[in-house]
Amino acid sequence: MATSGSPSATLILELHGHASTKLRGVNFGLQTESSKASFVKVNPSETEIAQNGTVFILGSAPQLFKSVADGNTLVVSLAQKGQGNARPLDGALARVALQLQPGITQGTSITLGTTGCQVLPETGNPIPITIEVGKLVAQ
Repeated sequence: MATSGSPSATLILELHGHASTKLRGVNFGLQTESSKASFVKVNPSETEIAQNGTVFILGSAPQLFKSVADGNTLVVSLAQKGQGNARPLDGALARVALQLQPGITQGTSITLGTTGCQVLPETGNPIPITIEVGKLVAQ
């Protein structure tokens, strides 16, 4: 719980898919209320603000991975290299970190919305998808 006068809390959120599905990549955007939270790096020592999960093997540089935060919006794109490299979604696709603003008290609801979500299927072009976000409430 983050309360007034204490350090704000950081939440690490993971994007998961259906384990029976295979993908080559994913693009998604997240938005939150800047008065309640902001996006920060999952790992302060890394270049990207988001982090690759356990599903996609990005290989050596250059990697097909980019994440950009602008205020209360985060956009993430990552993919396997090459054709026919689809991976089963048996883990986290990506990780993002949400820093609660100081003064957020227990019971405060934190809205997290999505935008521009697509997957790169095993074959073919990107397909729009809906990402469901659970309810976030400060504890």
